[in-house]
Amino acid sequence: MSQAQDRDGQDSVLNLLSLAYGLGGQYQRAVQLSHQRLTQLAAYEPDMRHGEELNNLAYILMLQGRYHEATSTFRQALMIRRAAHGVPSGQVARVLHNLGYLAFKQGRLARAWRLLMWALVMRTTLDAPAHGIALTISTLGEIALARGNSAQAIALFDYGFLLRTHWFAAAHDATAESQYLLACAWLKLGHVDQAEPLLVEAAHVTRRGLGEQHRQMVFILTAQARLSLARNMTTMAQDQLCAALDIANHVLGVKHPETLVVWYWIAIVAAQAGEYGRAQQVLETTYAHQQELLWHGHYQLGETALALAQVYQNTGKPGQAHTLLLQVLGDAARAGTTALPAFIDCTTLLNVLDTNLQK
Repeated sequence: MSQAQDRDGQDSVLNLLSLAYGLGGQYQRAVQLSHQRLTQLAAYEPDMRHGEELNNLAYILMLQGRYHEATSTFRQALMIRRAAHGVPSGQVARVLHNLGYLAFKQGRLARAWRLLMWALVMRTTLDAPAHGIALTISTLGEIALARGNSAQAIALFDYGFLLRTHWFAAAHDATAESQYLLACAWLKLGHVDQAEPLLVEAAHVTRRGLGEQHRQMVFILTAQARLSLARNMTTMAQDQLCAALDIANHVLGVKHPETLVVWYWIAIVAAQAGEYGRAQQVLETTYAHQQELLWHGHYQLGETALALAQVYQNTGKPGQAHTLLLQVLGDAARAGTTALPAFIDCTTLLNVLDTNLQK
């Protein structure tokens, strides 16, 4: 075997190992291997291998919650892939999708929608594989759900699920993700009976395919807790959230944006049980971490601020609630996100507090 063939073989092994660790939720190891491969590639002119590895690295950084690093790395990948493959191309569409998904995670919903639509048009024009199109459509559904358009989200999730079941086996972690997303949309509409079987099947398939210690199980367990809470099964909801938190702490880390979502729901359960002191403590900590990690127009900040303001209101602290809402709505106004449901609800509560304080 020549030295070039040996180098290419080692290069391929590193790429496959990095992908395998990343998909399996072992993000630190995946990042190490990806950096190792990029170090080896640095001796050569940038080509499609550089673009591929940068895209993979950026995706893993995004899953770790390292959004700023992921953004710059995705942009490097996009520049190299445009030069290597041209526009449009499947490789460029993949990076555009990932940039759109990253923008969604950052709460920049308008930017995310534009990037994903660009990726979708490119993938459709190129007659790309159905699973790639399904992924983009499903992410558009997540944006629709965050904007409060549950009916649109269900239509998009349904179509994504249909494409995925045609491409993959019915019992696949990708189809399980579609079932989870559909369940979230039904939960948003209050249809718990339609959400429950979807979550049961999604949990079963995910455990079998990806294992218990995976980020997808964090999302599913959190959704199951929301379902339990809707049925006033507080103890079960607490148990499900504890299980989700254990996995999130292990796989994602204590101060990860997605771990903080679990803490948010722990506080919601505590508030519903009348444990306002516990709810206030958790929400204040969660909100402080989210302010540090997230863009200040992020809808999750609105949701957490609203819940905390409601706790303040219910415990005789209307002044603190008023101050908090003014602050979060000021940030949202500067970011141009006041039309999102969470911030609309914050505005409604602020108006109620204004009226009460004037009496």
